[in-house]
Amino acid sequence: MSKKIYSLSGAVCLLIALVFVLGSQEEAKRELNQNGIPDQASSTNKLKGNIRAELEVFNFDEAVTRADLIAKVQIERAIKEIDEPSPKTLYQASVLELLKGDEGLVNRTIDILQQGNSTWSFNNNTMFGQGDEYFLFLNKATVSNTYWILGEETGMYEVIDDGRIEKKSLYLDELTDIEDKVSTEMFKKNQKEVKDIQILYENKFMNKIVEQLNKNRSE
Repeated sequence: MSKKIYSLSGAVCLLIALVFVLGSQEEAKRELNQNGIPDQASSTNKLKGNIRAELEVFNFDEAVTRADLIAKVQIERAIKEIDEPSPKTLYQASVLELLKGDEGLVNRTIDILQQGNSTWSFNNNTMFGQGDEYFLFLNKATVSNTYWILGEETGMYEVIDDGRIEKKSLYLDELTDIEDKVSTEMFKKNQKEVKDIQILYENKFMNKIVEQLNKNRSE
């Protein structure tokens, strides 16, 4: 008799756990549908897990050469979340400035894929938020007007204030001449997870990209 009671109790516990997980997923999806981009604090609490992955990374001149599009963009909204074959979120973004690519895209919108969604994080990266501004190194996806990020977080440069940007990962010696070294050290001390970030001067960064593009054309 006691074995039956234990079995029944175990089944009830499993059912409650399943309902809790499914309920959390549905709540996260409702937040995404209602607000476009889920609230960062609430969605972080609902993450089922973190995907750790090694990335193919590139030095600066190689990234400039390989990218189809290098642009300063502003995130407008999340369009949808994707689960298969890997978790992603598709965002709509406005092109504010263009450094490489189709000049007709300036002041227009493009779609950008970022690894991770409201259920899974990718390398503990922060998901894009509405109004965020980034310089991104992008490659064309198979779908029209859609791009993926070259090197994922290593190709993301977030605008953090008027005149400075944060390279989200992969410290590059090639960029030390345009780096705010004091701020880099301060940011590293204050961040929760150790990431190889680098604080750069925005105008110098843009000029360096233009110089590299001109060098590529002359070769």
